[in-house]
Amino acid sequence: NTYIHTSDLSGQVFPLKIAKQWEVRISREFAAQYKEEERLGLPLSAFMKNMDNIIERAKLQLGFIDLLNPWWNEIARLFGGEFNKFREYGIWNCTINLRNILQQTRKHSKL
Repeated sequence: NTYIHTSDLSGQVFPLKIAKQWEVRISREFAAQYKEEERLGLPLSAFMKNMDNIIERAKLQLGFIDLLNPWWNEIARLFGGEFNKFREYGIWNCTINLRNILQQTRKHSKL
């Protein structure tokens, strides 16, 4: 289970080009789920609202990256070895991706 959950949480630990592709896919999935919840009269997942807004998407990704770092540190502590290398690689990519998200947010908020 830990391996599966770790891979499921890996979208922002990839290099920027791949992380952006995952972000777009996840945002589309969240938007579709929100619309379906609305259609079915189910409780709405508020964080999935406004996925067409780049600022809202950036906020969601920033929160996700904040969540990831402690997770990867714990995985590295538990499993060691190759996970330590992957954790360092992932944290490096998260840092680059975080900078990119912040730049995009600033750029779009000035429009």
